[in-house]
Amino acid sequence: MTTLEKEQNFLLEQSKRGSLLEKETLSNIYVLKFGGTSLGTAQAIEETIGFINYHHREGRGIVVVVSAVSGITNELVSINEAVKSSNRERAGETFESIVRKHLDIIHGFSINEVGRISLERELESLFCELYSHIIENRSFSTEQEDKTLSFGERLSARIVKAKLRESMRSCVVDSLEIIETDDNFLNASVDNEATKLKAKGKIIPLLKKGVTPVVTGFIGATKEGRPTTLGRNSSDYSATLLGSSLGAREVWICKDPKGIYFSDPKSNPNAELILYISQEELLCHLQRAGDQVLCLKALQPILDTDIVLRVRSVHNYDDLGTTITR
Repeated sequence: MTTLEKEQNFLLEQSKRGSLLEKETLSNIYVLKFGGTSLGTAQAIEETIGFINYHHREGRGIVVVVSAVSGITNELVSINEAVKSSNRERAGETFESIVRKHLDIIHGFSINEVGRISLERELESLFCELYSHIIENRSFSTEQEDKTLSFGERLSARIVKAKLRESMRSCVVDSLEIIETDDNFLNASVDNEATKLKAKGKIIPLLKKGVTPVVTGFIGATKEGRPTTLGRNSSDYSATLLGSSLGAREVWICKDPKGIYFSDPKSNPNAELILYISQEELLCHLQRAGDQVLCLKALQPILDTDIVLRVRSVHNYDDLGTTITR
């Protein structure tokens, strides 16, 4: 075999390996969504990071979706209300509370000094942007309200990313860049095709490079880049929407409860956990009984697909919780 033939065979083999790696990446995507209580304290974030690390070591291509820190969205709503009622003092006090809560979290967990300084600078930049947004407007339109609300997830995503970087390569992907919506501010509708193209174009290359993206839930943007929100409690919907857009194998909604129950475990200590349920059966269950663990809207993007949805506890790495399939 000539030298040229050897080089050609080597390049062909490398190309085959690259194609296999790409196929493996595309077929092994897991979207993990974490709510506010999983991010509400330094200890909770440490536990959440441990959960992600455990499953990352299993060889999964993980996309993390985060809500705002527990209670922060309500405080941002309070800022909107204060500005609209010209109560600048209350808006300022609430802003200070938001700053304090986030700084308490990052000062409460262990992180290397370089990572801490970088994170503090990122948060400071967002705090300044939020403060300027508050003081520059005498009243808020719904568009300006949505801009206020977008800060919760943007702040929490940077905290999770910074902590993840101690164990893996990670970066923040603002859903402003990948979830395209109309301009129905406070309850925007998603352009699914545009979102699919943007999400794949942004996230797939990161996964191929071994980078774990941390995506902001709840928010999107118009075609022109104006921030929107998808309706209250829609971070779960953001996760299933991304799962559908990326062709994920599974989407996990990671919460405090073990999964979905036949009845409310808070009022019924003997409530039975639903281990397996079809999409259609769950749809009927949610329409009939309602459920605080999973909102009905979150099912929409994955209906009639083969994507497995799991509602599971962040406190148990191996317990699969409730599994929802077609």
